[in-house]
Amino acid sequence: MNKRIQKQYTFSVLFPSRKRTENLKSTIDSFLSLADPDLFNFEILIKLDFDDTESIEYIKNISNKIENITFVINSRSRGWFNLVDFYEDLIHLAKGKYIFGFGDDATIVTKNWNRILEDKLKEFKIYYPKMEWAPEPNGFLHTYQEGFPIYPKKLIEIWGGQICPHSNIDSWFTTICDKIQLYPWNVSFRESIDDILINHTPLDDQLYRDKIETVSTNHFLRDYHANSAELYHCINLIGEHIKYLDYKKYKEMNIINNYRNNYKIN
Repeated sequence: MNKRIQKQYTFSVLFPSRKRTENLKSTIDSFLSLADPDLFNFEILIKLDFDDTESIEYIKNISNKIENITFVINSRSRGWFNLVDFYEDLIHLAKGKYIFGFGDDATIVTKNWNRILEDKLKEFKIYYPKMEWAPEPNGFLHTYQEGFPIYPKKLIEIWGGQICPHSNIDSWFTTICDKIQLYPWNVSFRESIDDILINHTPLDDQLYRDKIETVSTNHFLRDYHANSAELYHCINLIGEHIKYLDYKKYKEMNIINNYRNNYKIN
C-alpha cells in the first residue's frame, strides 16, 4: 500500500475573505505571479462564508488547477468579532512552518518574494515585511510596519492553539514583541524584512463598515489585554521555548563533551 505523503511548506499564507471576489483575485494573483516558480515552498488558505457564492465559485475553479490553494467554507458567525477564530481555523489546517497572516485588501509587490522569505525565515521569532499604506475610507492613515506578521506555527502550538484573545491580531503581536524585550525576558523577538513590500488599500464597502462598528469593542479588549495575565503567560511560554531551543542547539553542538575532551576533564 502506498503511503500518503503530507506536504510541508516553508510558510502558509492565510486570510478570511468575504464578498470581495475581484480583490480576492488580485491578492491571489499577486502571490502566484510574483513568486519564483522554481521554488514551491508556500500554500494559500482562505476562509469563505456560505453566502459568498461568487468567491466560492472562483476559488473552486482555481483550486482545481493550483495544488497549493485550499479553502474553507464556514459560517460568517459575528463577522469581525470572530476574526481571530477564522485565522485559528486556518492555522490548524496549515502545513507551513511559518504563518503569513494576510488580507483580501492587500497585495504583495515584490518579485520572487517567496525566495526572499525562504532565505529569511530561519529563527523562532516574528518577522515583518515592509508596508505601503493607503488612507482608509474614513481618512485615517496607518504608518506602522507591523500590519501582516509572519510567525512560526510552533508559536501558536505552545500557546495551546489560540492566537490572540481579541481581533486586533497585529496589535497583539506588536505588544508581545515590545514586552518580551523588557526585563526579565530581554529577548529580541522581531525582525524586519525590508526586501519585501506589501501594498494595503482598505476598501469602502460593507465589510469595512462592519469592521468600523467593532472598533470600540476590539480596542477595549486590545487595551485590556496589553497588560493582562494572558499576555505574560504567552510571553513566559515564548521564553521557555527559547530556552529549550538553546539547550537543543548546545546539545547538538556537543559543547560539554568537546569541552571535556579539550581540557581532559574526566
